[in-house]
Order: sequence, then C-alpha cells, then structure tokens
Amino acid sequence: MAKKLPRANSKKFKVFVPTFSTAPGQYSTSAFLARRVLCAAYLSAFLSVLVQAEGLFGCTGAFPSQVADSPLSVAAVLSAIALLAGIASGVGFVGTTSIERHAPLFFASLWLSFRVVCALAPKFWNATEDHMLLDLGVPLIFLSRGPDALQRITRASISLLLVRACLTESALRVMGGCGAWRDFTALQEIQVAEPFPTGLAWYGQYLPNLAVQAICAFKLYVQVLLAPLALCPARCLAQPATILLVLVSLFDSALASRGCLFLLIPCAAVE
Repeated sequence: MAKKLPRANSKKFKVFVPTFSTAPGQYSTSAFLARRVLCAAYLSAFLSVLVQAEGLFGCTGAFPSQVADSPLSVAAVLSAIALLAGIASGVGFVGTTSIERHAPLFFASLWLSFRVVCALAPKFWNATEDHMLLDLGVPLIFLSRGPDALQRITRASISLLLVRACLTESALRVMGGCGAWRDFTALQEIQVAEPFPTGLAWYGQYLPNLAVQAICAFKLYVQVLLAPLALCPARCLAQPATILLVLVSLFDSALASRGCLFLLIPCAAVE
C-alpha cells in the first residue's frame, strides 16, 4: 500500500488575500492596497539611498563625512540601513500574512528607518516628497488596526494630507508665474509644464478649447473650493468631496508621473 505523503506546511509563507470588511481591527481592500503602495514608495526611496550613499558620503565621495562622535562613515550607515529596510520593503510589498497581522510594528520600523536616513543626510533627502512620505507614513501605521477612536484620528489625518497636497499644489499653480492655469488652458501645455509627462499628456493640445477650459476649471474647483469639505465632520459632505479629490488625483497621475505618493494618498483616503 502506498504511503500518504505529508502535506506541505503552507503557514510558513502565505500571501494574504484582503477582504472588503471595514470593521475596526479587520483588513480591508483599500488598506491592503495602501500598504502595498507604501512599501513600493519606501523601496524606491531606500534603493535611491543605497545607490547614491557611497558616491556622496564615501571616503572618495563628493562629500565624505562621518557620523557625529563615531568612526563610522555616513555612507556605511546609510548603505546598511537602506539595504536592510529595502529588503524589508520588498517583502512587505508581497503582502504575506505574517506581515499583515503585525502591520503596525512592521511599518513603524520602516518609517523609523526612513526617518534616520533623512536625519543623517538632510541636505540631500529633504525634498517635499520625503516630508510627505514621513507625514503619511505615521497614520498608515495604524490603518484598519486598533480601536474606533484611533481609526477616526487616522482617517482624519489621511484626509488632511490629501487636502493639503491637492490644495497647496493648485494654489501654487494659480498664483504662480504661468498664466495658463488662470485662463484654464494649462491642459494644452501639460506636456511642457510638467517635468515627467505621460503619453496621455500629449493629446491635450488636440482637445477643443472649450473642453480644455471646462476640464481645468472643474479640476481647480474640486482641488481649491471643494477640498476643505473633505475635512467636514458630516459624512454626507466629506465623502463626495473625498471621492472627487481621489478622482482628480488619479487624473493628474495619468497625465504626469508623480511617483508612488500621489497614488498612495488616494488609496489611503478611500479607507
């Protein structure tokens, strides 16, 4: 009689499948997607540090330096942190069950690693995107985990970041030196106005003037006038405003590459 083969232990490495539950302490699809994009953002940041650290802060680099009161070079410390945190970010991107069940601790360690990197090299990793990643990384630690009060604070913080990102960018565009945003024709010049336009941006110049002005006016209306409503305590006002902000953010990302962060905020905001 043939012997039965023992079953493989599938609990060692199991990819987590999200559900649509939004109950406190339960996983949800939006939170699952937000954490995946967050891992992608951390991974790209740590890989950038790993590639540039030696050339900038190494013994033969452009700015050789050492950690204060320590014989260790900044390049060695940055490379070690970036390597370990980058590997962890890649594993977190897969979304294993063990990581999802310990998501607060895992993403807190990634945030702390990136904070140390920014502190060691403030002159070179001090862009707006870095501050946004640090700000957004804190509430995402507790996304869909913890008591109701903590979840309300987390969602309010994410909504505030979404409003800040949309409102600030639109206000700077309107008050900037480019008059195309003030006369609602910027969509026709988006391929030269944005540093990293996508293929879709080139079709804006072929649209009718009336359609271009209508799209730009609606976009600015949502990002400037409706954005504060996303912070309203009344759900009947906050939810439609948040949905419109998410759609406009996705529209902007389709026209110009803005990195993982501008995809991360909408994923987190719909939670």
